[in-house]
Amino acid sequence: MRPAYWRSARWQRPVWVVLGVFALGGATLDVQNTMQFGAADLRSQVVGARRMAADEPIYSYKWRPGDSPTYADPADGPRLPYSRVSTPPTVLAIHAVGAGLPYRVHQGIWLLIQWG
Repeated sequence: MRPAYWRSARWQRPVWVVLGVFALGGATLDVQNTMQFGAADLRSQVVGARRMAADEPIYSYKWRPGDSPTYADPADGPRLPYSRVSTPPTVLAIHAVGAGLPYRVHQGIWLLIQWG
């Protein structure tokens, strides 16, 4: 049997309010960061998924002028000797479902999935 304080709803409401405030604050901060910084860690995954969907090399690819802009990752500098794609193929397969979508749409969907 649970103690009497556990059955009392008096302590539950403040706890739920605090948890709700933290969750709302975290979601707001995440949306702001996504809009301001563009979910930079997601970009390499989307590029990898697009390359995988096109049956092209994923991990050794470096974007060059003249290549499709959908394969460009601004954070993947030309001086880096390797690709920024380090995501396993299983995760890339999930992202490949939306590989044809514009990156901004992909960002929004990914944000909703994270918070959904």
